[in-house]
Amino acid sequence: MRPFAAMLGLFLGCPSLAAAQAYQFESAKIRLGVDSMGISLIRQGKATAIGQLWDEMRVVPGAHGPTLQRVYRTTNEVFGAHLDTTFVSLPSLAPLQRRTRSAMYSDSVVVEGMVAAGWVQPASKPRAAIARTLPSGTIDGALYDVAVRAAPLALGYGLTLSGYTSAQDSVLTLSSTVDASEVIRQRDGTERSTWRVRMDFGGLASTMWIDQETRALVKQIIELGPGVQILMLR
Repeated sequence: MRPFAAMLGLFLGCPSLAAAQAYQFESAKIRLGVDSMGISLIRQGKATAIGQLWDEMRVVPGAHGPTLQRVYRTTNEVFGAHLDTTFVSLPSLAPLQRRTRSAMYSDSVVVEGMVAAGWVQPASKPRAAIARTLPSGTIDGALYDVAVRAAPLALGYGLTLSGYTSAQDSVLTLSSTVDASEVIRQRDGTERSTWRVRMDFGGLASTMWIDQETRALVKQIIELGPGVQILMLR
């Protein structure tokens, strides 16, 4: 799920690139509510459970119309706990407001008229001010996985968007391609038909498996380095 990968992007120092592309979110394709996944660290093929994540999305009233709220929380023995609350416009997924509290960084950002203002504070470093005008069509990077899940997925389908990440105070190129259809076994033993999606989050590589019926994120693997991965499984 996207906020956790964004946090790792800060940790790993992903490059900042920019691309401009519009997006219209189709909320009917996503089941709102609370979902959860287990988190494991994989080293040389051996997986060790290190935590859990909970992901809640709902539509709430906003000053300029319906707003999507996402609350994302993790417990993690390696990277520490993380709580991220994000508000974005519908249907554009343009950033409106966010607040993050985590072991790796904290932030508080408000976006008015595509002008982001606030602050970000990496762990053990001074707080840095944020004051940036975002290009038209920029989404909140923390919602990129949601944008992909609601897209018209099919073999060969690709989606490239510009995403703002407050952790780096940067606009990144976010791209993905559906390259296979696979059956994945969930933690409860049920099997789901999924789209396998290869993703590049501004230089951070990962793979998502998205339920073809519900569009839930069933599985994600984030590449940290040679032989080291983060696995999230529904």
